[in-house]
Amino acid sequence: MTPNISLASNNPDFLKVLECLNKTELNRAYGVWEDVMFLNINQDQSGLFTADIRDPRSFRPVRAQFRIKYDKYTRPPYQIFGACSCGASKCPHAAAALIELIKTPTHSVRGAITPSHAFSTGAQQLINLARQMSAPAAQLAKLRTPANQTNAPTRATIYCFSGHHVSLGSSAYLKKGGLSKTKRIDGSWSAAVSTPSRSYGMGYHRAPMETFFNDEDKRIIRELFVNGNDLPSGSELNVKGLIGSEQFIASLVDTGRAYSTLRPDTFLTRGKDATLNFAWLPNGEDHWRLACTFPDGERAFLLPSNPPWYIDPNTVTIGRVTNELPALALAAAEANTEIVYKDIEELQKVVDSLGASSALPALPTIEVIDQGRVTPVACLEMNNSETHWERKVFVKVWFQYPGHRMVPFSGTEIVKTEGAKRYRIERDVAYEHQMIGTLAETPVLSREDSSTYIIAADYDDDEDYLLAAIEFQDEYVPALIEAGWNVTYANDFNLRVLPNQDWAMTVEETEENGWYNVRLEVTIGEHKVNLVEVLRQLLQNPKFVEQVKLGTETDRSWYSRLPNGNFIRIPMNQVQRLARLLLDINDQGGASKPLRMSRFDVALLDHIGDGAGIIINGAEDIKAFHKALLSPPAPIADGLLKDAVLPLRPYQGYGVSWLRSRLKVGVGAILGDEMAIGKTVQTLSHIWAECSDTPDAPNSLIVVPPTLISKWVDEGQKFYPTMKIGVYHGTGRAELGTMREESDAIVTTYGTLSGDIELFLQHDWHIVAMDEGHDLRNHKAQKTRACKQLKAAQKVVISGTILQNHIEEMWSVADIVAPGLLRDNAWFRRNFVKQVRQGELFATERLRMVGMLTAPYHLHRSNKDVGNALPPVNTVYRYINMGDEQSKFYEATRATLDKEIRDMIAETGLAKNQISILAAITRLRQICCHPALVKSDQVPKNAESAKLEYLMQVLEELLAENKKVVITSEWAEMLGLIADRLNNSGINHRMLLGNMSLKQRGVNVADFREGKSDVLLMTLGVGGVGLDIPEGDAIIIFAPWWNPKKIDQAIARLTRDDRDKTVTAYFLVIKGSLEEGVIKIGERKGEMIAAVMDGDAAAHSGGLNFDDIEMLFSPGH
Repeated sequence: MTPNISLASNNPDFLKVLECLNKTELNRAYGVWEDVMFLNINQDQSGLFTADIRDPRSFRPVRAQFRIKYDKYTRPPYQIFGACSCGASKCPHAAAALIELIKTPTHSVRGAITPSHAFSTGAQQLINLARQMSAPAAQLAKLRTPANQTNAPTRATIYCFSGHHVSLGSSAYLKKGGLSKTKRIDGSWSAAVSTPSRSYGMGYHRAPMETFFNDEDKRIIRELFVNGNDLPSGSELNVKGLIGSEQFIASLVDTGRAYSTLRPDTFLTRGKDATLNFAWLPNGEDHWRLACTFPDGERAFLLPSNPPWYIDPNTVTIGRVTNELPALALAAAEANTEIVYKDIEELQKVVDSLGASSALPALPTIEVIDQGRVTPVACLEMNNSETHWERKVFVKVWFQYPGHRMVPFSGTEIVKTEGAKRYRIERDVAYEHQMIGTLAETPVLSREDSSTYIIAADYDDDEDYLLAAIEFQDEYVPALIEAGWNVTYANDFNLRVLPNQDWAMTVEETEENGWYNVRLEVTIGEHKVNLVEVLRQLLQNPKFVEQVKLGTETDRSWYSRLPNGNFIRIPMNQVQRLARLLLDINDQGGASKPLRMSRFDVALLDHIGDGAGIIINGAEDIKAFHKALLSPPAPIADGLLKDAVLPLRPYQGYGVSWLRSRLKVGVGAILGDEMAIGKTVQTLSHIWAECSDTPDAPNSLIVVPPTLISKWVDEGQKFYPTMKIGVYHGTGRAELGTMREESDAIVTTYGTLSGDIELFLQHDWHIVAMDEGHDLRNHKAQKTRACKQLKAAQKVVISGTILQNHIEEMWSVADIVAPGLLRDNAWFRRNFVKQVRQGELFATERLRMVGMLTAPYHLHRSNKDVGNALPPVNTVYRYINMGDEQSKFYEATRATLDKEIRDMIAETGLAKNQISILAAITRLRQICCHPALVKSDQVPKNAESAKLEYLMQVLEELLAENKKVVITSEWAEMLGLIADRLNNSGINHRMLLGNMSLKQRGVNVADFREGKSDVLLMTLGVGGVGLDIPEGDAIIIFAPWWNPKKIDQAIARLTRDDRDKTVTAYFLVIKGSLEEGVIKIGERKGEMIAAVMDGDAAAHSGGLNFDDIEMLFSPGH
């Protein structure tokens, strides 16, 4: 039988086998051996060799199985038979495996020497390298000397980015993309990119070279491709031959675009030639790694070229290595060889036996220091965890030895290496078992693992969860401490209950005038805790909020988490009133922010400490302010209103006293009486009284719409003839400074004030009165900003209809008369406007709160309150059916707008489309009034208005009864259409339009009042400002709107005295149209206004919501 060649260490038969190969086969085998990695080679009992190989060139594993046959009668006598998974017809892997066995005999299994010491992977790797260096490599070298063979069979990588980047690393290939930043030719960095890496093999760069490379890159790449067929088809290029030459590496560096992956942020520059050494450097606990170093000990990184080059990441330089490096150390360093403490002694023996000691740096020398047995500190730490799937309270236990935290039952000794010293501590195992026994005797603890014990509880029950932690701390922790446990609490343990002592509230004035920081502190040991933060947290609990609102002061305690993670006990009877205040002002301060209160908020603190055991420090001035604000105003002193021609009515005298009392405490006021109570005369009397009481005070300023200038001047002369009132308005007006010297008060308009604001700001004013103050409801408007800028001792806003549409209007006016009363606009919108509009829970409470906060600054009385008997108003709704053409046009327009509005809301939401929605509503309202108001090609020709026809019928009936009639519409164009019909019918009428001069308006009003015309047409805006037409018997609201106060103002112009008559208000409504919805929204706004004024009505939104849109645009509405 032909014998098989057996696998044995250093088997010389392998050389004879290789000698039988021809030169081509041998060169191929040798080339493969240089490039591949041999994972394992063994031989079974039948003589079958199996070699597992990883070939980087194809990026896949290869398995070669073969036998070696010997027959002395054949030529050549040795032959290789077998198969390989690579699929090549003349596979070189078997011959390469034989070369590997000669170079690395440790692959042997049968017949190999089995070491007595189990080396770590790194140590075994070093031994293999040492054996390889001592194997009969010289014999193998005689067989073949490849043409491009170098002393460095290893490889490195060059990373190229489209000709812009070159990096030198462990395996060479050109690459496009892949880094988070890219380097440009000019040295700058591009923006970060996240495109995944995509490798390009060298063979695929020939076509796109013009795209990726500049001229210098092309020269380098062409040089590589001179023998392109000999280059690998993959993306890796070995650093050997041309690529590993000094000239080629230098050419890459000289491009100025070579970088190292060690420092990809900076290009490499040429460094000085250097002499390198090898050393074992610490690499974690008990581990050392062989590394190349500079003479100063800093680590160097080798590029295994020929000759070797180094890379210094600290200086970002690359240079030549001038000294010859031991081949064994060089190979071990490149392989990142790492050894551990347990290997050192045996490894030294093996290295010595192989004669490799001189080729390696000295192995680390370690001094062992035995510290003997040490008794530890038994430590127990309470903690808890809360996740969405479970929660638990537990304790972690460990034993603290010097410098070491040890888990129970985790060994008998502790070893730690520091530099060249190794410390050993013997653990006191008996003591550890004794302490663990005390935990086993604690009934509420159950062991989860060697260091964790769970505290028993019903974790599905919130209260039991908390009580379990409290019970363990109160009942078991003291006993464990006595037994010797050092009990601590984890930093994030959030169930510890701390004892509290003294409670104290401190109010401190800030640098910002009128604002205060409030602290409620409780003393816990040596620390003080701000309980305002605690209450803010508790107010997130609906149950706590409910108890606060019920107002019951019980003995119940609440537990709240402190900022440091612990819990504090909160007795309800101590915090109920403060919590109620925080609810009222809807405090939203962050956990670390102080409770910031204006002087208006702080005034509510005077009763907080009563019966709660809380000492309140500071705020004495605020207490006095609040007391004065709530005290009844003093009557007007005799003789103060000198030269008065007409006496004030008692309720008017009270109004003047009330205004003066606000001035004395330094705040403004809103005079919000209903029409006919005399807001103008009350304000003039207040100004005149101040002229007598404080003659040295600056002038007062009265700001009005242009139509009311004459009214104020006439009223002043009517009641106080000696009062000098100047008018600063119109062309040719006198200088403001001159007018101040000659007048007690100056009347101007909002437009004049806005235009000359810089001039007005040069003067101080005593009282600034602003009539028709509801026009200041937009805080962003120019006239509103101008009024806020004025410097005055007091600002008085005059309007019986401050609220007309939504709650935010109150903020704008309040911010003029008492800045800070309702805080800043963003806070007010977040905590009041948003809740009211969304109809949130307690929205009524929010409206009530606004009324409560503004009540001391807002005098609002109805005629009924003061005993005035004004003519009653009879409201009549007339529902009208549209004609066919008008109805078809309305329905077609409604359907189109309904779809458009729904699409807009679906895309960007309701809030961002309010203007478009209002425009759509206006178009449908105009169709209801008259299709001719709509500017569209779709309007039917000769379209008629059912509402206009009905108006003429009602008007004919009223005129037949000798009634004087006022007709209102918000559109002047509609009034023009009505006027045309009146002219055609021969009905005498007058008009009041916004574009008319004041003189013409006065003439037309006089004609109506004196009987020269029986019908007055007026726009809703003109009819709501400073107009008295008590001769009117009926008013027709041609186009209902949802601003109830504008409608009320227009109606009230007919009820300005106590004439014995009834005024009838007709609302003309198209049946089945959105006008019916408009009336419902108007009723809701009236309820919102009432809720602010007295807190008794239900809260309703001032804005449009989804239900409103559905109601307004649905068919039949």
